[in-house]
Amino acid sequence: FKEGDEVFGSMPPFGGTLSEYIVAPLHQICHKPSKMSFVEAAAIPLVGLTALQALQPHEDNCKSIAIVGASGGTGHVVIQVAKSMGFTTIIAIASQRNHEFCKLLGATDVI
Repeated sequence: FKEGDEVFGSMPPFGGTLSEYIVAPLHQICHKPSKMSFVEAAAIPLVGLTALQALQPHEDNCKSIAIVGASGGTGHVVIQVAKSMGFTTIIAIASQRNHEFCKLLGATDVI
């Protein structure tokens, strides 16, 4: 990393995330994709980690998943991560008004 790089990531608890400047652990930050806004990047670390931690233990022995609250703050990321990890059946459980949204994200079935 060099001065001026646009980065995002997460910090250990009480690490100064509300500070103007911080010293961040290198293993917890990465370059921000140029097409992603800072607001979008700020939303990714915790929900992305939650999705990975929920899915990784099952990726080798299961290719189907049902996601309760699939259109919510974490659920909509779980759909996308599951699809990228190769899950073949992704059942999204969401309110009727969000069915199309879940399908656009990669759900194979929505109830």
